[in-house]
Amino acid sequence: MQPLHARPNIITVQLRPDQNIEEVIKSYEQREDVEYVQPDYQRYIDPRVMANNTTPINWGVLKTGLDNLNKQVIAKRQVIVAILDTGVYKDHPIFKGQVLAGYDYVNKDNDPDDDNGHGTHVAGIISAVVGGQPVGILPLKVLNKEGMGYDSNIAKAIIKATDDGADIINLSFGATGNSRILEDAVAYAHSKGIVVVAAAGNDGANVDDYCPANIESCITVSAVDENNHISSFSNFGSKIDIAAPGTNILSSVPDLADVDGKRDGYTTYTGTSMAAPFISGAAALIKANRPVFTVNEIQTILFSNTIDAGELGKDIYYGYGIIDFSRYILLERLLSKSFKELQPPNNSISLDKTFSVKFNLPIDFSSVQGDNLQVYCYETGQPVPSMIEQIDEKTLRLIPNNPLQSDREYWVVVKNIYSTSGKKLIQPVYAKFRTTK
Repeated sequence: MQPLHARPNIITVQLRPDQNIEEVIKSYEQREDVEYVQPDYQRYIDPRVMANNTTPINWGVLKTGLDNLNKQVIAKRQVIVAILDTGVYKDHPIFKGQVLAGYDYVNKDNDPDDDNGHGTHVAGIISAVVGGQPVGILPLKVLNKEGMGYDSNIAKAIIKATDDGADIINLSFGATGNSRILEDAVAYAHSKGIVVVAAAGNDGANVDDYCPANIESCITVSAVDENNHISSFSNFGSKIDIAAPGTNILSSVPDLADVDGKRDGYTTYTGTSMAAPFISGAAALIKANRPVFTVNEIQTILFSNTIDAGELGKDIYYGYGIIDFSRYILLERLLSKSFKELQPPNNSISLDKTFSVKFNLPIDFSSVQGDNLQVYCYETGQPVPSMIEQIDEKTLRLIPNNPLQSDREYWVVVKNIYSTSGKKLIQPVYAKFRTTK
């Protein structure tokens, strides 16, 4: 028997060849000191390896606007993304020292090198998303060279990643069959503020039957192609939270997996395994910029910055939509030192309130266009669609098209507005408000 790391109440049992698993399970279930017993299920990877690498490595990054998110991030500290996979080839030039010291649960040593290629490919996608930001990659090898791994090792790695300070955990594997031990490990990570991202699976089937994708605390990711169509292989169902590029994704691989004929360290894979790291990378950027954000707050930002594909609202193929940070505004970056903060008379407002802005000169209403007068939601970085009307020659009113959300911070930004005599607003200004519940 071997205790799971940091979970002494859970143990793994190695059966002898002459033992029957059903009988062993029954015997343990009869013990008062045993809460539950389950087989040590195997999980696996299933990427489609494409015999070309002509697709630009960053098509997914550009398509999703994650390059825009990256450019705006003002990192406050290093963020760690734990990749539970086949290992990572740390010497690949794409990583540039990002790969941290990890662990190999398959061979039980401190060298989580990649003898398959899948883990390095996943890590390369994350590296492409977070490039230039202080994001470390923690490789925890839980899958062997065939891409298979046991729930016990996966659970140990999730717990270790949590205890060792990971911020994000990426799980690009799965299989049918529920796993209480994986549910407990993910719940432990979630309770410590860790974002756990899981690939939906590649069987074109209901994700409710696939684990860890069906675990409630995971962000479950389906795959789309370059035309934003759901990939034909992608699993679906009510547990799908968000969609990301997963078809023809070019990324890094070790030499042994560079099979497309170019021998340049890059190969194109297809699968939800490739979609998940786009979300993990985005979560890492958000966490780097705002380390105090909770799992729920990071999820809100992710789900708010999407293209609503499929049926209106959350649906079984795209979840809340296809990740899209192309319109994301990081207000700290937008509001440079040239902006002056105004203190509003009351910075707590009800959900149905409008915003009025009064100037000291008559306003040329034709200059009020684009984002010259805009309400933003601070948490999501999204502009709030609003109607602007002129109350009198010096006063404008913003009326949000829909009620604001409760207990959220909103910023009103005013810039580049002219008076009727042609004078420009001397200094851009902004004011902060928080909605009441």
